[in-house]
Amino acid sequence: WKDGDEVEEKIVNLTNYESGVGYGHGTATTPVGTTFGDEITFNATVVDCGKNVNTVEATADEHCTGQVLSDQDTATVNVPCPEPDIDVKKWVWDGTCEWVNERWAYQGDTVRFKIVVTNTGEIELENVTAVDTLSDSLEYANDATVDGVPTEPVISGGGKILTWNLGTLAVDQIVVIEFNATVVGLPCSEDINLVEVTAEVECGENVSDSDTATVHINGMCMEKEVWDDKVQGWMEETTIGQGEEVRFRIRVMYFGELKLYNIRVKDILPQCLEYADEATVNGDSYEPEISSDGKTLWWNLTSEYVLYDSQILIIEFNAYA
Repeated sequence: WKDGDEVEEKIVNLTNYESGVGYGHGTATTPVGTTFGDEITFNATVVDCGKNVNTVEATADEHCTGQVLSDQDTATVNVPCPEPDIDVKKWVWDGTCEWVNERWAYQGDTVRFKIVVTNTGEIELENVTAVDTLSDSLEYANDATVDGVPTEPVISGGGKILTWNLGTLAVDQIVVIEFNATVVGLPCSEDINLVEVTAEVECGENVSDSDTATVHINGMCMEKEVWDDKVQGWMEETTIGQGEEVRFRIRVMYFGELKLYNIRVKDILPQCLEYADEATVNGDSYEPEISSDGKTLWWNLTSEYVLYDSQILIIEFNAYA
């Protein structure tokens, strides 16, 4: 059953009939299994959900003995409670024709996000709030709308937390938020932008959901590491003794829609290190040009070394401490 439905209940009130009852040694003439009684029926309207147990009690005075007889019984009406739920989806405009989960952009670009909040439950939601957290590589850039109407968020957290109070959402109601952000991070960064929505229902119960959209920053970036024999891996730092040999790795990475060519890499050694040969580019032997003091190394790579989107060029070489 559900709220507003009408249910019918039946009460059977058993009574003690005198027919066939004798005093002393009299015998009953009522056939075994025969039941006498009164029926009471009435209607009730369902006004709340849950397990509704209806109890009836009957009492009667027994003829001659003066005893009061009683009994009780129950009938249960189960009414499923409506389930609250909320859903949020986050998208970023791809710059041309559609909303996507992730896109590539350049430093300085403005990207537009869309947040879609839906009451997917069976009950009205109150105090619906959407909180969007920008990554360090994004800055809020205004032009926010809610269902197409300009609506600036409440901004906190040093400009990184954007809050919209959406009020009440009816069942199946959808609210769409859009806003701009400027890409300020370094190339090769991955910016995961999070939105969280919460809503209240009766009795203090809350529902929530979250989603993300990702912006990758185009461009070229580099990473230099040194081999550590103890951990058997490339690290940011290692410790070796004087006269020992150490191997370095330089990774040149490119993210973008075009081609990276005429790649030139310069490495400057500190006073305590000397170049020790065995340089390679992508695994092939490729000795650098070396300055007269032996401290500056150049790789002016030929046209055969080019990088396309998401490709990496790797240079390795040895040095003595």
